[in-house]
Amino acid sequence: MERMDHARRVAGGVWVVLGAALVLGWAVTAPPDGPDLVTWLVAATVVSGTAVAFRAGDPRARWWGARVAGAVIGFELVGAVGDRFGLLGPPGAPMVSWGDWAHFKVETAELVPWDSLVQPAAVAATVVELSLGTLLMLGPWWRWVGKATAGLFVVYLVAMVPGMGATSVLRYAVPVLVGGALVASGRGPRPQPEPSPVEPRHPQTVA
Repeated sequence: MERMDHARRVAGGVWVVLGAALVLGWAVTAPPDGPDLVTWLVAATVVSGTAVAFRAGDPRARWWGARVAGAVIGFELVGAVGDRFGLLGPPGAPMVSWGDWAHFKVETAELVPWDSLVQPAAVAATVVELSLGTLLMLGPWWRWVGKATAGLFVVYLVAMVPGMGATSVLRYAVPVLVGGALVASGRGPRPQPEPSPVEPRHPQTVA
């Protein structure tokens, strides 16, 4: 089990490094639809958490780095759910992707092949994102939750490229999120503090 944790951490690190390089390389071209501030903050936190998780020989750093990466991805997922219900502002407001359910369904329609699937896909995505996001923030079942989250982002990546264009996955830093979720899935159990050394008790001598 721990061997697979290590393998997922390594794979996640590769995703994060390559994804960050692609996002930065694209951003320097000053695209009109580049990442917004929230995406930059989330991506930067995931990259930082991943770097800490790979600190050699320090299991506590590994755990905390992966824990932070997972928590910020969970916050992003829950925030995205709030966005599609207008909790972050109306459509067109700064750093708001949708602003209401109608705009979210319009974007969902770009990712699914049949109109009859738009509403079920939008509902399913919302339920899954809210569930996984909450669990990532709270931290239980980290192996399965992290793997499921990485799988969800891979599905989004595959659907977004033909539906919305290759740059759409960079706009939301999806490769970085895939890697961060894998790193979170491989954080391992929380290291226990080492017990303090107990000084030996010497018998008292009687004069």
